[in-house]
Amino acid sequence: MAGRKRKATESANQPNKMWGTSSSSSSYHHHGSTSGGARRRGGSSSSSRKEGGSSSGRASSSAIDEAAALKLFEDISDQEDPNVANMEGISTLCEQLGIDPLEDVRVLVLLWKMGAAKKPAEICKEEWMQGCNNLRVDSIDKFKALLPSLDIGFLDREDFKDFYKFCFQFNRQGTHKTLEKDLVIALLPICLSGGRVPSERLQSFCEFL
Repeated sequence: MAGRKRKATESANQPNKMWGTSSSSSSYHHHGSTSGGARRRGGSSSSSRKEGGSSSGRASSSAIDEAAALKLFEDISDQEDPNVANMEGISTLCEQLGIDPLEDVRVLVLLWKMGAAKKPAEICKEEWMQGCNNLRVDSIDKFKALLPSLDIGFLDREDFKDFYKFCFQFNRQGTHKTLEKDLVIALLPICLSGGRVPSERLQSFCEFL
């Protein structure tokens, strides 16, 4: 199957390469207060994630074709552990959607809306199926139709706070509570795109880091 990925043991020993390189040994402990307009409150967010996410209270019974949604997941799932799709599988999904996994913030918004929260750098089968039900998607064409709504400009203040926190939690390595500095510098312009923070201020902060 074209979408099946390399062994999970290989991915587990590789640094996260989707949104930044990890060449520096310096690390940054992210508390969610990196930039003025994106300061966070502690604890879990009250955000409903609007069009989806694991916190949604919608009923699981939906009009989607669950067999088709499951097939999409199987195409990107890990060969050793078919219950998860890791970063390689997510990159494959991005290719199918025609978006850049290294630069396009919409892949992070999609993962956030689908509720990818159990472990960093992966989405499990349960999260995927719940996310597909919440977002009413069961095909690549439906995912593509969803892309315009994934622009972070559509997120209100509370949703953006939750999304911003998710970006850094999702990109942690295993159980680590820190991110390497180079990855933080790569993530900030992606997460804070769309005028959330003045570009000069963001650039100055990244240079400071």
